[in-house]
Amino acid sequence: MRAERPAGITEFFVAALRWPNGTPAGMTFSGDAVVWSETTEKQGGLFAADVRIQERLLLRKAAKGNSQSSPVLAGEMLVWLEQRSGAKGGKLDVWMARPPSGASQLMIGQVPVRGLDADGDLIVWLQRVADKDDPDSPDDQVWTYDVAKGRLRQIEAGAGPKTDIAVSRGVVAWSCREPDADDMTGVWIHDTVTGQTVHTVVNPVPSLDLSGHTLVWCSGSGDVYGLDLRTRTRFTISVAPGTQADVQIDGDLVAWWDGRAARESDSGVGREQVRGDVYAYDLSTGDEIPVSTNKAAQKDPRVSGDTVVWLDERSGEWEIRGAVVRP
Repeated sequence: MRAERPAGITEFFVAALRWPNGTPAGMTFSGDAVVWSETTEKQGGLFAADVRIQERLLLRKAAKGNSQSSPVLAGEMLVWLEQRSGAKGGKLDVWMARPPSGASQLMIGQVPVRGLDADGDLIVWLQRVADKDDPDSPDDQVWTYDVAKGRLRQIEAGAGPKTDIAVSRGVVAWSCREPDADDMTGVWIHDTVTGQTVHTVVNPVPSLDLSGHTLVWCSGSGDVYGLDLRTRTRFTISVAPGTQADVQIDGDLVAWWDGRAARESDSGVGREQVRGDVYAYDLSTGDEIPVSTNKAAQKDPRVSGDTVVWLDERSGEWEIRGAVVRP
């Protein structure tokens, strides 16, 4: 496994962000479009930038007092969460639009969503169910909504809190932690066409993602692994020192936040944060690529095709930067 930064990699600026108090929100990347959410005390909205044009534009303006978060761009479909002013109990709305001119559509109203993803016409999320008799043992249900068919469905996923969810080509993956049932703990995949559910990883993981036939995840110990769902072949992506987190995949390119050289932030914006880098791995060549190792903080990498974008603090304020890692 090689970890040399290819000479052809050049970072570029994508967009400046205007979050209050330097607090980032969700970001998604697909094709050439980056979409993110911004919220101030008076107004919130979804913004976008094309990595080729690098100019921010307002996509969706939230109603006064509402806040938008967790945008997911899936081809021609944009999905996000919106919290209504005064909403209690962590309840959110799931919205959908087909940009640039499609009207917003409320898909699911007032549910306690904890994780969101989308692919094609399928929206998936984790929905928290509190146990009044045992508030310390929450359960997260796995739900899907087929936009084309207008079909809402709950997937049988076993009880227990879930940490992440992803979907690709009709296959849904999630991670479950159930202390009282080891056979339900770990990573599961569900085929929405055949109805099959398979236990693929025995331990719960904090971060996972899917693309086509490849599942990737960060282990609890901070390493990065992958699984070919066709052959059930497991492979190692990174076992570097420190913690790796927030793994993402598109096609055969994997990206993640890397803490092998983590250091405490000393800027006014991120003083309490641990700085880390952005790394990538090319499944087709077996090359590990240091995408961005600037001494400032990098976080939340997102990958599309041959390009990786991430949040970057080098200017003293958060901004979005990117790099084509396979020119």
